[in-house]
Amino acid sequence: MKFLIWIVILLVLVAAFVWWRSSKAVTIQTFWDAVRNPGSLPDLNEYHKHVSDSAEQLRGSPEMIAALVDYFVFEAASSREADIEKRILSKLGTEAYPRALAILKDPSLLQKLQTAGKPDSEFSLPEAPINRLCEIFDGETPPPPEAAELVVPFVSSDLEEIRKSVGLLLGSIGSPDSLQHMKKLLGDSDGYVRSYVLMGLDRAIRGSRVNDAARQPFYELVSSIWPNDTDFNVSGRVAPLMLDLNRDTAMQQLLQEPLFTTAFKPLGNILETFENKGVLVPREKLLQLITELKNGPMEYPRTKMLRASLSLLGGHRMSEDLSLLEQFLDSPDEAVTEGAVKGLYQFHSFSETIRDAWEVENEKGWQALTKAEKHILAIEILNNEVNNGGFTQYYFNSSGDQWVDALAGLDAIGAVKHRELMLRTLSIFPDRKPSTSRDDRSEQLAKIVRRKEDPFHDEDSVWYKLKEENLDKLMLRYNLANLEGRQK
Repeated sequence: MKFLIWIVILLVLVAAFVWWRSSKAVTIQTFWDAVRNPGSLPDLNEYHKHVSDSAEQLRGSPEMIAALVDYFVFEAASSREADIEKRILSKLGTEAYPRALAILKDPSLLQKLQTAGKPDSEFSLPEAPINRLCEIFDGETPPPPEAAELVVPFVSSDLEEIRKSVGLLLGSIGSPDSLQHMKKLLGDSDGYVRSYVLMGLDRAIRGSRVNDAARQPFYELVSSIWPNDTDFNVSGRVAPLMLDLNRDTAMQQLLQEPLFTTAFKPLGNILETFENKGVLVPREKLLQLITELKNGPMEYPRTKMLRASLSLLGGHRMSEDLSLLEQFLDSPDEAVTEGAVKGLYQFHSFSETIRDAWEVENEKGWQALTKAEKHILAIEILNNEVNNGGFTQYYFNSSGDQWVDALAGLDAIGAVKHRELMLRTLSIFPDRKPSTSRDDRSEQLAKIVRRKEDPFHDEDSVWYKLKEENLDKLMLRYNLANLEGRQK
């Protein structure tokens, strides 16, 4: 019977595997392999369709699903190597849970579950079967509450990767019965383990799995982290969770010492949380912070604090603050300038009165944008792509379809040096004009990269270091001067 089940599973999966591998006419190991061979990457839409089709064929077949769970948990070299099985199990959702829970309930498998194999690449971390088992519960459907108690034996594992997976699962379930175990993990020596517990709790809150009675105990658990734990991986998660669990109490605690002071390194995270959640911080507190920060060394994390303080100050829309915000537009620190830009957008009620160009583009298409909107969006796309992966990535992706508007936009906002750099990249294409069709441009780019890998290396390097011509500041001026046809 077991042999028959495996035969059926293989038949279900073989189509997806054959398609996935045969679609790679050329072995793709690096980004440059993909650029040199346009069309060699598998169609992701087709890949997802194969996953969905395979899951549908397995639905209602508990024995076959259990066999697939066993394969993924115990036989796969890693979740990365078994990505297609993991995606199928995620699609199956709760149908995959019975076998996964049965494995956790079997005491004879305890040692096997936490025996890590060798990493499958130099970039991978050690992975044990329990890691993959936890991933089954980390899919598209809520994790089963029953799993919380069953993973407790792994809370004390010697392997950080296991404690991370278990912490994420316990947090995601969001059961107050797990508080003591989550508290233990929040005292873990590894900052990533602690951050995974908080990441999971955030998922539980987003999924409405933390009931009203549990909010206060969880608030006390999270708020107790500060002021002692200032680990980088942890600090970005504490303030948002505090506000989500008990906004009024969190506001009182976060706005008082020992947290609301420049001596507390995660203050920048607190201020950014206020920014993201639309909290109006008392103006006097912000002005006091700004004065203290500008008179001290301009270095991280103080620049992060100043950036967020300036952005929040603009939300008060007081005319007395305009000159202060304008002053910081010329800061040599990019983060501080960004804060002044955001503050001025807030001061001018930009988002409240001017339509969101991205929403317009998503709903009606590029041609529905005004000339100014095309310029701004095209520059943002260009800058994001180049900063992420260089000009080659920009022209390789569909983002390069709008290169004409990006070039015109750089000219319109007065970004002379950035425009010169872009012109240098255009000169490598036939007639200095890349195609605005991605397929055709990919063919052009492939010929360029076959002659010389990383053809825009010099232009990328200069772009990254070009600080004296701040695009955010130039776009702010251009935005405020070109509002016609953009009102909500």
